[in-house]
Amino acid sequence: LFGLGTALRWRVTQDRDATRRSALAARDGLRARLVERVGLRCVGPSNGDARLPILSFVAEDLDPAEIGALCDLAGLRVRSGFHCAPWIHRELGTNASGTVRVSPGPFVSADEVLRVASVLVRA
Repeated sequence: LFGLGTALRWRVTQDRDATRRSALAARDGLRARLVERVGLRCVGPSNGDARLPILSFVAEDLDPAEIGALCDLAGLRVRSGFHCAPWIHRELGTNASGTVRVSPGPFVSADEVLRVASVLVRA
């Protein structure tokens, strides 16, 4: 309960629009870098109008869990798998192993988000 109160007090001091714009810009920058890699497909809305600063993707030559492990070795935190929504993966064509999800936010810099693309270029 104390942690929730502290988080709420912190949140009301933040500029929500600036935080959202920054996270969406980081997501869009990562998308632009990822499309340069052969065999990689971003999943979800392709325009900048998507409401959430979340980007999911798959690579033909790497399992999402492998990408997650490579990012972890580089000190980057991503999520891999079905993300509590296994049924949508049938529709997305990712039902074999899910996707990798990057979620920029107030505690993740744009540079950290873009480093995800650098990890994949070397893989």
